[in-house]
Amino acid sequence: LGLSQSTLSEVISRLETSYGAPLFLRDRRGTRPTAYGEVVTEAAERALRVLVAARREVGLIKGAESGRLAIGGEPALIGAYLATAIARGLNRFPKLRFRLHPADASGAIRELRERQVDLVFGLPPDGATEGLSVREVGDAHVIPFCRPGHPLAGAGSTELGEVMSFPIAQGAAPRWYLNRMVETLRQSVGRGTLRNAAVIVSDYWAVRTIVRDSDAVGFFPLATLEEDLARGTLSRIELQPQQQELLRVPLIIATLEDRALPPSATTLIGELEQVIRELS
Repeated sequence: LGLSQSTLSEVISRLETSYGAPLFLRDRRGTRPTAYGEVVTEAAERALRVLVAARREVGLIKGAESGRLAIGGEPALIGAYLATAIARGLNRFPKLRFRLHPADASGAIRELRERQVDLVFGLPPDGATEGLSVREVGDAHVIPFCRPGHPLAGAGSTELGEVMSFPIAQGAAPRWYLNRMVETLRQSVGRGTLRNAAVIVSDYWAVRTIVRDSDAVGFFPLATLEEDLARGTLSRIELQPQQQELLRVPLIIATLEDRALPPSATTLIGELEQVIRELS
């Protein structure tokens, strides 16, 4: 802390006098917080988080060319969409600093409400969105894929039910999306063919490795897969058109209604919307 022991003891004594309660127990086992101390230290941690957020916000408000921007993003979408938009943003504002928080839809929205991030890019969340500004900015095409040599590779138009008969590796998905798929599959292929995903992991490279080295089928946005498909590392499984439409998902940007966006965030959103249009 850069303080002598006597100075630190004096500071703690003044705090205990101010609160009118002992904050720490001192014995031969060391020093540990009392019940009062737990309350004070938890409050101090919350206050420090608020101060860090305030410092970031002041830096952003001072101008678009400097400061920090914290972004919550769906892991499956960061590489193809968000990283490209950030690269373009850095070309315009090289002094700007970005911090990415990979999280699923619900986790990212929670961080937004706690002001740990300035904006969220991803899929619509399951929960309520009161107090948030949520805007659709396009959509992503999720596709099934497999290894070359897989029984479904090059098989032509395939029923989704047949795809689902293989082990599935995919990222986490919101409940509304899973429910939509389940209901459609029950109507078209019957309850008996449904199965749970064998592996749920939001890291694309993990899904890629599992699919490449097994008969598992992966589900990820087409934009993330394009390089591997072009190189022939992976093979796209062609679905019937109406079933492929089922896998199309909307993309949203969410911000707090009571928090004005700094110029840098507005610029990044513009770049992100352009990237989405290009990939669509």
